[in-house]
Parts: sequence; structure tokens; C-alpha cells
Amino acid sequence: MKKSMILAIVLLALSIGVFPYATGWVSEGKEAITVKETVLYGDRRAAEGVAVLNRTHCDYHMFWNTTYRVGSKLSVESNYRYSQAQLREDDGRASDLQLYTNINYAMSGDIDFSGENWNDLPRLVAADVAKRTPNGETHEEEISLADYYRFYPVTLELYLSKGQTTVYSARHDMADYFKIPVPQNHKVRVAITKGKNGAVNYIEQSSTEGDFQLSSGSTAISESGGYFAVSVSGQNNGQITMPEGISGIHFLPFTKAEGGIEPDWEGLRRDYPLKETEQVLHLIKDPKEERLLLFTRENEAVMLSVIDMETMELIRKSKLEEAVEDLSLWDVKIYDSFLVVTLSDYRFLLLQRDSDGLFVLKFAGNFNQNDKIGEKLQFDTAAMDFDGSHLAVAGYQPYTSYREGGGQYQYFASHSTYLMIYDEKGLTFAGKYDQSSDALPVPTDRADSTRKSVRAIDKNPLSVSFE
Repeated sequence: MKKSMILAIVLLALSIGVFPYATGWVSEGKEAITVKETVLYGDRRAAEGVAVLNRTHCDYHMFWNTTYRVGSKLSVESNYRYSQAQLREDDGRASDLQLYTNINYAMSGDIDFSGENWNDLPRLVAADVAKRTPNGETHEEEISLADYYRFYPVTLELYLSKGQTTVYSARHDMADYFKIPVPQNHKVRVAITKGKNGAVNYIEQSSTEGDFQLSSGSTAISESGGYFAVSVSGQNNGQITMPEGISGIHFLPFTKAEGGIEPDWEGLRRDYPLKETEQVLHLIKDPKEERLLLFTRENEAVMLSVIDMETMELIRKSKLEEAVEDLSLWDVKIYDSFLVVTLSDYRFLLLQRDSDGLFVLKFAGNFNQNDKIGEKLQFDTAAMDFDGSHLAVAGYQPYTSYREGGGQYQYFASHSTYLMIYDEKGLTFAGKYDQSSDALPVPTDRADSTRKSVRAIDKNPLSVSFE
């Protein structure tokens, strides 16, 4: 009786158009999701004892927690709940700090060079070229950036929050702090388009030679301040002339203020120097220890430096991987006892915490080892677990559907999954796990027709564990 009442409420909501494309599906009793397993590679026994939890929803009213466990047979458990009111996740943005320069950019619309929206874009070159652009035409010039800027424009964007409350949000001009000189060989091509009334409606600026790259890696925010690692290179990773005191980890202290905290710009300083030949790849804070983990590229190798946050002294520096001259670091997934570093050629490095609390290399592998998954693996929402000798990786499958009448393929994120198991010898198992809810049709007559009716929740939709 109770279940019938719940289903009646669900169907009432469906009937008034809250999420009509799930109507027939739920009314057929399919609120219990099924999962179909397909072995793509290796021995299925390598995955026995692994469980994957997949969290999905429909319009924030209907929710499913679906767990599949790999045993002698696949077991599936699907817990379903319904909320008459939408239950949205906390969309509070985490505190962060970004350092960047926008030498190459494009913008359109009603462009006013005297406006206030230029605090993170270099306007001087485009404003000058605009003076020489006839009304109703597009005009293009190649110019030396050094004719307009002595130092490269650099912006630091800081966002601080407490819960869902924003306590500080602003951009800060960093050109006078870093003082990175612009060389004469840095040329930019600027194209300006004006309407017949003389208003600028399009700008495109791009480097033609001598480009500049500023790498700040990621940042670590603590209660006392923000840490960001900086290295600078020219075109094709060539070094450019820099003053002393730029390459390294910089610290921006926070001070207490009315209503929260704010940055102490006068206290900004470099706390940990790097050589100009050390290219920053990533910076994160150890989740358990008061330490910074700095990944750099040096002499074609990936290095990990562990730094004490209180003294800013180096605790340990180790080589993780060689032959990475042209590679970047895509992703670092960090857990309490291990972390996984993914490089841009799909190689990964698995590090495990040792008895001293330091991360040491356990083994390396390649997420592109099996071509049935390979580049399809979606790293942003992938989940991992490590049992001391095996790495389990769960990730979503891609899903591509043809939109009739549009003449183009549209991409829709799937909530069916892959599961892969690695050990020190490489990939031992790869499986494909298709959820029945993924077969629901995509609504084509609604404003959100580019999204599927049932989809993964926004935050931490997947988890995987050895049981």
C-alpha cells in the first residue's frame, strides 16, 4: 500500500510535466536499475571483490544509488528514492586562486575600451589598432607587444568562501609584482572589426612568434593563506629572460577582516625558490599532513618535492618518471593513502603513503593500454581505490547520439561505466557495465534537450572500493 502511494505521487508529478520522459519507465516498475556486464579485456577474476557505486538522478526529484559487485556472478543493488521538492546539491564553490595571462584572446559584442571589464585583458594593442580601422571593415596588423607593455600583464584571481558564503572575490594586477620583461621578438597579430556606426564589435589577438607561457600549476589554500607555484617559459618551452625571485612557490597571507578574511597583498612573497629550468606541473596540499606536494618537470623527468608548510623546507625530492619532455600533467587524484598522477599520453603513476607519511612510487601504468576504452575514459569524474597491490578505476562511458534534423552529432554524457584493474605488470581486467537507465530516450522537445533524462549527480557521482 505504501509503495503504491509513493508511485502514485511520482506519476502525478510526471503527469504535470516535471520529467515526462521518465514516466513510462518508472510506471513499468523500472525504478530498480539493472546492469549488464561485458568483459573487454583480461581475467574477470581480477575484479572479484570490487564494488562500484553509481549515483544518478532525474530532474533532482528521482534518485538512484546503484551498486554492482563483481563476484562469481555480478550482483546489483539499486536503491531508489523520490522527493516531491527538488533536492539540489550544495553548489558552493571552494576557495581557489588562479594566476594567468591573457595575451591571446578574442571577444565580441559592444566593446568599450574605457570600460571596467578589461582588468584581466591587455587592451592597449587592440585599442591602438582600432584607431586605424575604418568603419564597417575588418583591419589586421602585426605588432611587437613590447611597444605597448614593458612587463607582461599577469592577473591573480582569488576567491575565498566559507560554506556557501563568499567572503572575498576579486582580480589583482600582478605585473608590478613579477616584472617579467616583454622581449622585442614577441609579435602579436590583432584583427579589429567595426560596424558601420564606428563601434568595435570584434577583437582577435594572437601571438605569431615569441609566445609567453606562465604556469602556476594548481594552488593550495589554507587558513593562513594561499600557495601558488610559478614557472615561466617562452615559445616551445624555450626559456625567457626573467628577473630573480619569480620561479618558485609564492605565499599570499590572509588577514582577518569584518565578515571574514581578506588577502594581505603587502605580505605577498616567494617562500620556496625554483630554478628556471624547473617547470611547474602541479601543486597540491597533502590531505593528511601539513605538507605541499610539488610536481615539476626537470631534465625530461617528472619530479615530486615534498615541502613542509610551516618551515617551507624540502623534506624529500624524488624522480617519478623519465622521458616526459613534451608532456603535461593532466590530473592528480589524491586519497588519504595513495595518489594517482595522469600524464597527457595516458601514462599514470601510482604513489602510496609510506610509514613516514610520504608518498613513494608503487608502480606505473597506462590508461590507454586497452583500445576499447583508451581515450574514452573520462578522468574528471573517475574514481579509484588501491588495496596495496591492485588499482581499481571506475569511469563513465561516452555516449554519442544523432540529432535528427540538426544534421550534426550531439554528445550526451553517459552514466554507464567502465571498470579497470591494474597491478605492477599492467592492465589485468577491463569491463563495460551498461545501466538500463541509460537507454531512456533523450527529450527532443524541451529546452534542455541536449541532456539525458537520467544523469549522474554533479559531485562525486562514482566511487569504487575493494570489499
